[in-house]
Amino acid sequence: MARRALLVGINRYPDPAHALNGCVNDVHQVRALLRQHYGFDDSALAVLLDARATTSAIRSGLAELVEGARPGDVLVLHYSGHGSQVPDRDGDEATDGLDEIICPYDLDWDHPIAEDDL
Repeated sequence: MARRALLVGINRYPDPAHALNGCVNDVHQVRALLRQHYGFDDSALAVLLDARATTSAIRSGLAELVEGARPGDVLVLHYSGHGSQVPDRDGDEATDGLDEIICPYDLDWDHPIAEDDL
């Protein structure tokens, strides 16, 4: 049984007005938890912090996370950063008509990482 995780934390966004506190620390805490209490190897923990947490890097990290996954494997995605909403792209949001998205360091509003992508 494989154990892999993608841990993303963004405190500093390009616009200082959007800065957060604690997201990078969240990643460090989750990383320690996964290693110490759940037996994850350090080599199985992909970490993207601040400016390294780009749309491309997150999409690549997600692809690597699920690549070769088999029944019984444990896959963890932890994201700590801004989130938002955009108009629903595929008609599956009957209640509010909105998709929830995560906000990478270089958020592209035209090509967001939405809940449907996860």
